[in-house]
Formats: sequence, structure tokens, C-alpha cells
Amino acid sequence: EAIDGDPWRLLPGGAVTWARIDARALAKASFGASVNRLVSEHLPLSEGRGIELSKDADEIILGVYATAGADVAAVARGRFDADKLNAAIQANPRAAHDVPIRQTRFAGSLVYVTGSWAMSLVTPKTLVFGTEVGVRRVLERIEEGRLQRALPKWYEDMLSVKKATIHLGVDLDAQPVPSVVRTKLAFLSGLRAGRLLGNFESPGLNFAGTLTYDQPASATKAAADIEAQGEALRRAELLLTVLKIPRPLRRLEARATGKETQVAVEVDGRALEVFFDRAEELLGELVLDDSTSAEDADAAPQTIAPAAVAPAAEPAP
Repeated sequence: EAIDGDPWRLLPGGAVTWARIDARALAKASFGASVNRLVSEHLPLSEGRGIELSKDADEIILGVYATAGADVAAVARGRFDADKLNAAIQANPRAAHDVPIRQTRFAGSLVYVTGSWAMSLVTPKTLVFGTEVGVRRVLERIEEGRLQRALPKWYEDMLSVKKATIHLGVDLDAQPVPSVVRTKLAFLSGLRAGRLLGNFESPGLNFAGTLTYDQPASATKAAADIEAQGEALRRAELLLTVLKIPRPLRRLEARATGKETQVAVEVDGRALEVFFDRAEELLGELVLDDSTSAEDADAAPQTIAPAAVAPAAEPAP
């Protein structure tokens, strides 16, 4: 019960990103099946079979840790069939794209590994997955009995918003985003923290929240850069039409107030379905022109209403 009771007790502290996803709400989204296929293809599942997160999981939580690279530790809570999983892997120990699955034991638990990703079914109700280092860190905590909730207070406060089905928090005070990422996404320059709540209601995926920067000038520039990225995406609609992708952005707003940039985003679910189905192909083909980044934006700060994205109804128990 110590393992199955509170999944947050399994994750180590010190993450630069925390996230919670209501897996049942995601499964009902128009793109839920596409996300499930994409995730299954990267986990050590026999040809993607054995576990279906869209059907078997109720909730997924994760932490991203700034180590030598970036490690992910995730916990899915639900109902998992160990016999079905093991039988599928024993019959064919190869994951999607014919990648071999190797089995190992660590901290008293059976671990399946493919590439840099790993997975361990700890109990019939708790599945641990992520990068191999991330999974090992969780299993160490379980073996040593160090199961205590290590979330920062600001993220605990976010989780108190029960109607949101996505809780995404970022804190870069201790570990900055690698410079290569900041180069690709200009609005990350100077970012210190992010607090975003979301849901899977119409039109598909919605987020609203606040990005906090090191100084007001960075927040103002970030708002302009976000708006510019949206404009670049709108200009790419012809290319998206050729790629048979529906217009993705239904709404994108960014307004700076002091050191904070308030954002609201609404993304079309059909576009996300196409993207997740063709993720690898599209990431190679679709390159947006970000040359319109507004370096000298001087618009007066405005405030996005807190109800910019109405949280989805709380899932039934």
C-alpha cells in the first residue's frame, strides 16, 4: 500500500519539471489513441503490446531531472496485467521498429529496457517508466523505503486545482535549460519558472498559466516571441494543408506584466492527432520561420483573464 497509495512518494525531489496527466481524460481526447501508440512504440513493449496506457492507466505523473543529460521518471497508476506483459515479451522480446528488449534486475525489481528507455511493473497498480536512470532512481527509493512526498509547495498548490486534467510546473532556479534549447525557442531565454494548467476539452488541448522571467524586459520579449511563433505557424498554413494537417492553433495569447508573461493556448485536437501519428516525419519536414521574433516589442502590458482556459470537469472517482 505504501507504493500504490500515493504515486508522488515514489518520485525523487529536485526535478526541474513536474507534470500530472489525467490518463482517463487523455484517452477520451480525439488524439488520445495516437499518443498511446507513440508512447507504446518507445517503451520496451513487445511490438507495442502488453500494456495500453490509454486503457490501463488512470493517472500519469512524472519528473524531469537535469543530470548529465535529462532523465525522466514517470509513474502510471492503474490496472496492469504482469502475466500478459511478461508473456508478450517472452514470446517476442523485440519492441516496435524491431528494437531488442533486454531484461535485467535492479533493486529487487524486474526491469525491461530498450534503447535509453526502461519500464518496471512494480505492482499490479503501479508501473514505473522513463529513462533507465530515472527508473533506477525510483526503484532505489522503493527498495530503501525512502517513500516520502518531495514536491515543492508551489506545485502542491497547483495540484489543488482539481478540475484541471494537466498540471505542468517548471522551476529552473537550480538547473537552467541547456543553451541549445534556448537557441531553438527564443521565449525560453531568461525563463525561471512556469506554471500551466490545462485540459483536453474542445478544441482539443488547452493551456493557461504564467511564465516567470529573470527581469521585466525578458518577459516582454518572451511575449513578443510567443506571438511571433504563432504568426509563423499561421503563415505555414499552406504547408500544413499540403501535409494534410488541420489548422493547429485556435488561440494563442501572451501578455507581459512585470517579470511574468501570461499565456493562453488552444490547439485543435485533429491537428494533434495527425501530428502524433506522423511525429517523426513531421518533425523532419516542418520548420517554422521564426525570423519575425519581435525584438523591440513595446506594447503596453495586458492581463489575460484567469478563465482563459476553463478547466475540465473533475474526473469521476
